[in-house]
Amino acid sequence: MSNERCFVCGGPLGPAFSKQFDWQNLGRVDYSRCVACGFVLSRTHAHMDHGSWENLNAAFHAERDPAAGRSNDQRWLQRAQGYVDAISAARNLGAIPGDRPWLDYGCGSGQLSDLVEQRTSHAVLRYEPFLPGQGERWVDAASLAPGSCDLVINTAMFEHVRDRASLDHLAGLVSADGALALHTVVVKHVPDDPDWFYLLPVHCAFFTNAAMEHLCREWGFLSAAYHVPARLWLLFRRPLSTLPAELSEEPWVSDQGFVGYW
Repeated sequence: MSNERCFVCGGPLGPAFSKQFDWQNLGRVDYSRCVACGFVLSRTHAHMDHGSWENLNAAFHAERDPAAGRSNDQRWLQRAQGYVDAISAARNLGAIPGDRPWLDYGCGSGQLSDLVEQRTSHAVLRYEPFLPGQGERWVDAASLAPGSCDLVINTAMFEHVRDRASLDHLAGLVSADGALALHTVVVKHVPDDPDWFYLLPVHCAFFTNAAMEHLCREWGFLSAAYHVPARLWLLFRRPLSTLPAELSEEPWVSDQGFVGYW
């Protein structure tokens, strides 16, 4: 792995830790850490062939609760309602425009898209590369032009990526005055602990505050607001001074660049 580089910042990667998974045929997973930005990725997942990676994801989501050791749809609904609260509040403050389409990127079955539509009365396009749906709201990658969306929603995807391609794609869709609504786990330092709660069988990318700050600079996001109850970031291409003052008041935390909350 010494000749491989971090796909966030290009820094060198060094060994971090390993974890033994007693699930499917995954077995031992080896993780590497960027010495520059602290980003951690699984080199085991990175070296899987595409078919094995797709099969792993399919098996995990078919047995989601036993594999993840976590709860059911009710807990997901509580989280989703939090995302909707944050998006609706930002829209009401005028922080998210509605002239261009809104998009849920990696939307799964589209349940969150439905909830956002119900609360905001704004149509939400759905894009899901692995489980594409049917209907006028569902779109494919070819139909999504750079800068075409005033809001791109992305929840629980960053930890599933094995390279930069999909991340660059979704960030590039955000319009000049739009926002990226993002939920993932971002920490100051990824612990050297095989028992860390976020090391699930299909999680292979773990972002630090420094890594996210680097991505925001490369993607042209100049400011961010974090909704504490929802654990949702809004990333803006506009300077903080141009955003509503309420985004710097509870329950929001805002700053230039990325907000390193955790």
